Amino acid sequence: MVNMFGRKNKNIQEEKQLISNIKLSNDVIKLVVLRVVCFIVLLASAVIITMAVIFKPWKLEFTTGSSVTYELSVWEVCRNSPRGVRCYEGELDVAPAWFLAFRWFLMLSVIFQYIATFYYLIMLLIRKNEDTRAFWVASLISLISAAMVLTAMVILVAFWDFGFLDDSRMVRMGWREDMDVEEASGWTRDMGYISIGFMLASSFLCLYTHFKDDSFARHYEVNRMKSFIGSQIA
Repeated sequence: MVNMFGRKNKNIQEEKQLISNIKLSNDVIKLVVLRVVCFIVLLASAVIITMAVIFKPWKLEFTTGSSVTYELSVWEVCRNSPRGVRCYEGELDVAPAWFLAFRWFLMLSVIFQYIATFYYLIMLLIRKNEDTRAFWVASLISLISAAMVLTAMVILVAFWDFGFLDDSRMVRMGWREDMDVEEASGWTRDMGYISIGFMLASSFLCLYTHFKDDSFARHYEVNRMKSFIGSQIA
C-alpha cells in the first residue's frame, strides 16, 4: 500500500514537471519572438527616420495651374519642373537658428536610434541571457529619439512658412510677394511622423520584453529548484 501510494505520488510529480516543462518551452518561444520583433521595430524606426532625413521633399510650394514646384528638404531646396529637378544646396548654408535646431534634432534622433538598435543586438549576442539591460536601455534610448523627432516636428510646424527663403523663391521661381502660393506636405515629412510611432512602439516593446524576460528568469529558477527538490525526495 505504501509503495503504491509512493508510485502514485511520483507519477503526479512527474506529470506536474512535464506540464511545467511544456509551459517553459512555450514561454521560451514567446520570449524569442518578442526579442526578434523588438529588434525589427527598432531597426525599422532607424531606417524610416533615416529616409526622412536623407530624401525630399518635406514641403512643396506651387502656384495654381503651374506644373513647377518649389521643394524644401533638410539639406537643400529644389525647383521641380517638367524639364527636370534642379537643386540649390547653397540656399540653406545661412539658415536661422530654428532651422539648424530642426536639422540637428533629426540628425541626433537618427544617431540615437541606431545606437539603440545595435546596442540591443550586440548585448544579446555577447551577454545572451546574463543581462537584461539590453531591453530597458534600448527602450529608453528609443524614447529619447522619439522625443527629438517630435521636437523637430513641433519646430517645423511653428516655422512652416520658411520665411528666410523669400529671396530664394523670387530668384529661383520668379514669384512676386503678392502671388498666391499653395503649400503641401511632402512624403518625407509624413515619414517623420511615422517614425515617431515606430520609435514609441519599439520603446514599449523593449520595455515589455524586459519585464517578460525577468518574469521568465524567476519562473525558470523556481522550476529548477522544484525539480531539484523533487529529485532529492524521489
